[in-house]
Amino acid sequence: MMAPRAPTQLDVSRGERFRWPLVHSALRAGQTTSLVVRGRCMWPSLRPGDRLEVRALEAGEPRVGDVVVCAHGARALAHRVIALSADASGTVLVTCRGDATPRSDAPVPAADLIGIVTSVERRGVPVRLTDRAAWASRLLARLRPALWRWRQGH
Repeated sequence: MMAPRAPTQLDVSRGERFRWPLVHSALRAGQTTSLVVRGRCMWPSLRPGDRLEVRALEAGEPRVGDVVVCAHGARALAHRVIALSADASGTVLVTCRGDATPRSDAPVPAADLIGIVTSVERRGVPVRLTDRAAWASRLLARLRPALWRWRQGH
């Protein structure tokens, strides 16, 4: 089970509009925020209905392999960090990708990230995030178009 702190509950799966000021103020105050996964872009690492605990980034974070949350319009995306770089001004840029998607997201400044996923709970049971699941998901994502074409031909 997750820590007994009282997280800010923002259940995106019920269509609740994401309240950025509430999330940012909670994270700045050192609280964690609880989010519910809705999409399948991180499958099988994260599945619809999984509950994520998110905290603010600390110095030296994120690292390649971490799962971070970033704003995408009125939604939040939880994607894995696949690369870190810097632009000409020295701003750290973070490139992320969903484990089950073949393309990376556009790089974003690390300061624009909402937080980092610290734990995952699936049906009340803690789940461990691993890079092994990410590797398998990327392989499946790359094979999916070929399998689709093969199935269409038969």
